[in-house]
Amino acid sequence: MSTMAEAGTAVDVLARREGRWWVFEIPSLDVTGQAADLSSVADEARGIIAAWDTDGPREEDIRVRVRLDGESEARRIWEEGEADEAEARKVLERSAARKREAVALLRHEKGYSAAQAAQVLGVSRQRIYQLGASA
Repeated sequence: MSTMAEAGTAVDVLARREGRWWVFEIPSLDVTGQAADLSSVADEARGIIAAWDTDGPREEDIRVRVRLDGESEARRIWEEGEADEAEARKVLERSAARKREAVALLRHEKGYSAAQAAQVLGVSRQRIYQLGASA
């Protein structure tokens, strides 16, 4: 047989869930296999590749890169969520700064008591003290 995989070269394996099994394809060999769990896919694929390509590298020298069905879409959605979360954190930070600014205006520039500032802003006196302490 010809050498399909060279030592150190990663072989792509495409895996998908089917019932309780993980079914995987090795496109470069046009073969399919299965594993009981996702963590076993690479080992099972490595065994098939080594058996298929007897003139190739030893089984332990074969690198397998497992790609999952739907992985790129899931990663894209996840990354969008992380970007949304980062933006939301920035908005929350700006909001908190603006609230501290409002408390400072009333308390320090206008001379309002904590109770008066709380009444104006519709929060508790304790909240005014919290915002004033972090300013």
